[in-house]
Amino acid sequence: MAAKGEIFKRKHLIRLICFLAVSIAMTGCGKAAEEKPEEHQIAGVVGSTLFKDNKNGTVSFSYNNDNKTKCKVVTQIEGGKMYQYDIPEGQCDFVFPLSQGNGVYRLYLCKNTTGNKYSIVESANITLNLKDELSPFLESNYIINWNTENEAIKKAYELTKGMTDDTEKIEAIYEYMVKNFSYDYEKMKAVDQGTEGKAYVPDIDSTYDVKMGICYDLSALTASMLRSVSIPAKVVTGYTSTTISYHAWNRIYLQTKKEWKTSDVTYDIQMYKDGKRYSIFKRDEYYSDIMYEY
Repeated sequence: MAAKGEIFKRKHLIRLICFLAVSIAMTGCGKAAEEKPEEHQIAGVVGSTLFKDNKNGTVSFSYNNDNKTKCKVVTQIEGGKMYQYDIPEGQCDFVFPLSQGNGVYRLYLCKNTTGNKYSIVESANITLNLKDELSPFLESNYIINWNTENEAIKKAYELTKGMTDDTEKIEAIYEYMVKNFSYDYEKMKAVDQGTEGKAYVPDIDSTYDVKMGICYDLSALTASMLRSVSIPAKVVTGYTSTTISYHAWNRIYLQTKKEWKTSDVTYDIQMYKDGKRYSIFKRDEYYSDIMYEY
């Protein structure tokens, strides 16, 4: 009889085959671009030194992709959804979240071999056991990448200076986003057509500077500003009844009510420009078709 750990490993390898067979990369508000690797080969080393557990719900990844081979980091909690992060060429150092709560996560470095074939180069297990499972949603990561030197974060501090109530902070940042930013339709077309790169990742500095972006940019900037003032926030991607294509929005945690609330700054930017009423929080049932949460 196989040991429990070996069974766990086999289950994850089977799921990884299925995941890589029809993997979906986020490309913005317009659509989800599909990649279809044909198969993978196992050449793994358990306990990789490439992954470092930061003990706060995030993992640091460091790898030198010096041969220009397409690579991905794939992670999954047992029984949960798989997440993938494309690795650019050259030295790559980034942080990705463990966003599905406490449990054992399986991490993989997958490398393209030929055509659409991938191999698992290295793998590792990380057990997440946080006292506060909100911790990952206050940290910087690959998608919601911020630090105290960002101008957007300095603006968040300015907007919320002297405020002690979380609701006030949320409203101040949200109103600033709605009234000062616009949706970038040209960028949406470029991302959908692949001219911005296949795996698009938001840059909050760029979005803040030009005061424009696609839904992915706007929700990442909103989450960054909220996290910087100690408001747990997520970027969520999927489909909604209010849009006709793949979309990104936020979930914001209300400390007083101890609950997550749905928010859609992209939708409300348009409502504001059209002179229509809007509210910060939305009905969850309109945003229930969720693909990923960061």
